[in-house]
Amino acid sequence: TVVACKGVYDTGTMIQPDTAKYTYTIRSRAVVPSGVALVSERGRDETVIEGAAAVNGIEDGGHGIGTDAVRGVYLASGASLEGFTVRYGHTRKTIGTSGTSIHSGAETTGGGVHGEDRTSCTVRNCILSDCAAYRGGNAFRCTLDGCITERGYATYLGGGLSDGNACNTLSRGNEH
Repeated sequence: TVVACKGVYDTGTMIQPDTAKYTYTIRSRAVVPSGVALVSERGRDETVIEGAAAVNGIEDGGHGIGTDAVRGVYLASGASLEGFTVRYGHTRKTIGTSGTSIHSGAETTGGGVHGEDRTSCTVRNCILSDCAAYRGGNAFRCTLDGCITERGYATYLGGGLSDGNACNTLSRGNEH
């Protein structure tokens, strides 16, 4: 378990390991390794992870999806996130330099939180808001438990959550 102190985490980026056939170029504020729990010390009202909309290389006009976007959190298989607000995370619309759209590639999915495995990646007691991606604006391929997902946008599918599970979770104002 890694405990994060209260505050706004809005600088620095990491690139998740290349565990699939794709070469990832999307950056994330935090990458949580397999089997690790990232937990906030003071809860979601006082601990914030902020991604960033694309400034250059805009691929989806007006929603911040593009080549220099920054995702909020990447969860490796078996990783978890608890007690954060994750906001303003964005991804690309296309993969690599080919410009090919892909529905579940890690570069294009989960603007707020992207999980490698929906059965083992868990997000608990978090607020996911104002994120955008090609698929799964606020979250992709994870289980949300006791969360709020709001104002997420997806070009293709799942503004709040795509390819995941939700229990005791409020979803409002998400698009697509």
